[in-house]
Amino acid sequence: MLEIELKARIFDREALFSKLKTLGTFLGEIQKDDVYYGRENPYLRARIRTQTKILEDSSGKKTKKVERFFTYKKKETRDKIEVNDEKECLVSDDEPLRAFFEDVGLSVVLKKQKNVSSFLVDDITAELCFVPPLGDFLELEILSKTDDEKSVNAARARLLKLLKKLEIPESDIENRYYSELLKELEKSRSEHV
Repeated sequence: MLEIELKARIFDREALFSKLKTLGTFLGEIQKDDVYYGRENPYLRARIRTQTKILEDSSGKKTKKVERFFTYKKKETRDKIEVNDEKECLVSDDEPLRAFFEDVGLSVVLKKQKNVSSFLVDDITAELCFVPPLGDFLELEILSKTDDEKSVNAARARLLKLLKKLEIPESDIENRYYSELLKELEKSRSEHV
């Protein structure tokens, strides 16, 4: 499945939450804990995600649902938009994958957490994300079965239209991957020690 997405920095989380709730359907809160395995190439990585959804029943009682996913993703950026070829499956236990990765020489290259408020606006997934220690971001995503230029451009136009409707300027689009941002922050911190 092709994942066509953009992410933008946001500076007023509460106001954006209200806009998204007005425009779309609130899907819930999710914590995504990612562990990336790889070697040298930062754009070809395997990920194990532990996803914890907070579910609330009609009486207001909250419960947690934990799922684990294995993801292999080839990342690419095209004119400020990520176009990622993503293969993903649900796994009942991630320990065999971890052991396999270590046995074939892969190591943990990144750990990342995202606390997400998820919405559906038309057929666009809109996720209001807090990524410690980077801050708040909005991710807009469309899934596509095709990778032709016409489909990608149409999806890009729809993402940018929603971004504008949410009153977020295109200049706030973050072109770098979270992994790059985290690495830059780590480097900056180590230089100031």
